Amino acid sequence: MATFGAIAKEKDYPAPLLISINVSGRQIADPTFIGEAARIAKEAGIPPETIKLEITESLAVNIEPTQEWIAQAHEVGFKVSLDDFGTGFSSLETLYRLDLDNAKIDQAFSKGLQNDRRNRQLLRDIVTMIRGLDLEVVVEGIETQSQLEFISALDCHYAQGFLFSRSIPEEEVKKLLQEPPDFGM
Repeated sequence: MATFGAIAKEKDYPAPLLISINVSGRQIADPTFIGEAARIAKEAGIPPETIKLEITESLAVNIEPTQEWIAQAHEVGFKVSLDDFGTGFSSLETLYRLDLDNAKIDQAFSKGLQNDRRNRQLLRDIVTMIRGLDLEVVVEGIETQSQLEFISALDCHYAQGFLFSRSIPEEEVKKLLQEPPDFGM
């Protein structure tokens, strides 16, 4: 699914296009994966710094091998994200010990924002913690304007969800890139 736009206080389109790739446990275990991904990006003319490799918390529980994998990814210029943060198997040690570029807060924490004071407070605290570690923050599951306004007030870097777009064909992505929608921010 396309993730449209950094949460911006000013209109700064066109925003740089970032490509997020979900990485499986098998790909992390494959010693040729990073080199092969770098080769493909180069052949396609895609700058490595625009590619974000997303690993889930469950894949990051083995800290030392994951640290090495992230170092290799960074060496070629890729960014690395911890996906679905807050609902997996890892502890806060994962955020502390891994040299991540950002953490994507699982949509479980954005779903109840309208009706649940405790949920709002928990999301505030998670965002504060992630930002305190100098990581970018992505909040998944944004479906309403009020959710977007809430996380924008928290100074989250990115939002992802159906408010922006459902999965769409390539032709429609190209149109959106040419004329990005205005989400009122």
